[in-house]
Amino acid sequence: SADKVKKYIHTDHVMDLCGITGMDILISAGMDRRIGMWDVKTNQHRAWLEKKGTGSDEYGHSQGVTSLAYNSEYRMIFSAGFDTHCFVWNPIVERCIFRMEGHTSPLVGVKVVPDSPQIITGDHDGYLRLWDIRNFRCVQKWRPASQEMTCFEVIPAYRKVVVGGKKMHFFESEKTVDSTVTDSQLVTCALYNDVSMSFMTVS
Repeated sequence: SADKVKKYIHTDHVMDLCGITGMDILISAGMDRRIGMWDVKTNQHRAWLEKKGTGSDEYGHSQGVTSLAYNSEYRMIFSAGFDTHCFVWNPIVERCIFRMEGHTSPLVGVKVVPDSPQIITGDHDGYLRLWDIRNFRCVQKWRPASQEMTCFEVIPAYRKVVVGGKKMHFFESEKTVDSTVTDSQLVTCALYNDVSMSFMTVS
């Protein structure tokens, strides 16, 4: 029957695939609003990540899922979709734990920034958001180009984000070192003044 087949396969296009390091699991994002978990050793379906009930504490995509990312340090799956939300999933308990809101157009992607507690989401209107996954807060929002965005990529080694649409745009993050309040070179000595309660450094 159709219902029986639906338990084991996506019923619409698969939009993205992502491996979960250390768990031998492949996850798939579908236009059928579901995220599949697959055992790569047996090639068998393991579970669906989706909204299970109707309660206000139940999270899940209401439209197609476009992109997936996984952070191995925090063991979190991130999914972006046409419903403008980015959802956070726990692969251990196979449950959605948070919904990140703020975008106003369909999301085209979600990327993990390696070796950091950050992810970046991007939407069709060209807006990018940087999130801290320790508290699920948006720490920065910017629009690198005033045109539609179809994809983007993070290049951490060069501190760059590449945005793709009709053209490609490269954006480099600025170093936020203020020479008036901090040393830009190696500190060789630090002294504390207990009268003025201040530090003096030499570099």
